Amino acid sequence: MTTYNKSNNPITFDWKFLWLALGLVAFGTIMVVSASVDVSAWANNGDGMVVAQRQLRNVGVSLVALFVFARLIDYRWLRDRRLAIVLLGVSILFVFAVRLFGSGESGGLIRGLYNGAIQPSEMSKAVAVIYMAAWLNSRQDALNTWLDGTLPCAILLGLMGGVIALQPDYSAALSIVMVGTVMYFLSGASLLNVGALGALYLATAWFVVRVFDRGGSRLEAYWGGLWDWSQYGQYSPHMENMVQAFTLGGWTGRGLGNSYMKFVGQLPAPHTDSIFGIVAEEGGVLLCVGLLVAMSLFVWRGTQIAQKAPDSYGAILAAGFTMWIGIEMLINVLVSVGWLPILGNPLPLISYGGSSLLFTMIAVGIVLNVSRQSYLASKEI
Repeated sequence: MTTYNKSNNPITFDWKFLWLALGLVAFGTIMVVSASVDVSAWANNGDGMVVAQRQLRNVGVSLVALFVFARLIDYRWLRDRRLAIVLLGVSILFVFAVRLFGSGESGGLIRGLYNGAIQPSEMSKAVAVIYMAAWLNSRQDALNTWLDGTLPCAILLGLMGGVIALQPDYSAALSIVMVGTVMYFLSGASLLNVGALGALYLATAWFVVRVFDRGGSRLEAYWGGLWDWSQYGQYSPHMENMVQAFTLGGWTGRGLGNSYMKFVGQLPAPHTDSIFGIVAEEGGVLLCVGLLVAMSLFVWRGTQIAQKAPDSYGAILAAGFTMWIGIEMLINVLVSVGWLPILGNPLPLISYGGSSLLFTMIAVGIVLNVSRQSYLASKEI
């Protein structure tokens, strides 16, 4: 058998997926520069470009990470469950380190290390996908059994999500549980088993909301404003300002840099959690629709890569990372339009963030690596 020579053609991964990812990052960088000016000035003695400069640094580091995971690391190395367990243990240690040594308050909570520059919850999401892919791949024949499939899956996701929830970071915990459940289904689990898993997590979520005041107050604000948008100010000033951003933007927007809601005292975190509102105000509904189309194409292309993966592990891994990014995109957008309670999820590839962008780009790099291995396998003759 003659093997295809890799050096003959350096284009060995899905360029459409790559260009979609880079396009979203470029657009996000522009929006972060626009949205962060006033926030940056308030926090840095009048210097409105500090946050933008940090984001440019974040983008540079993340692009290097994308290249490393796309070209230099074979995704099949991650298939070893021992490595996955080590990564999971390290991520849990980082999460507990936040409880002990955390700094950098955000929204009244401390979720980071090194003055908030490092957020272990973002690492935990990526590691959860890697671990679940390895675990699901090893349980292909037992996924639809209660004792060997559904119950262990519930326990694993519950433990991984529960550790994050203790920070507390309910949004990250929700992401892990949702992505893990989708991966379980895509790996071959029946709708009955997935439904049982979902019912268990809904009951757990109800318990958390009833016990912890922060979750209950957010849910109350959500229900109150959902039935009457005109009353959002009574329940949630955040959502009232988000609605106002869409109203001010109209169909075509006020123009890049002309947002009013980005100023301190209006939308909280306009360059992170609320950036979709700034897109709506400056670019209007039409730009929002264009962004949604681009994000949808990105997710669609990732699923195509998963379907063409050379092995079941690569398929589960690529699907998991794609669904993780897609679900977080969906959550942020639905929160922005008032269809979900405020959760605190950034908009992947768009929002400001070091840890968030870094691990999202690592995920993109791994998906590209799966597409590269698929390409090379197809050229073996």
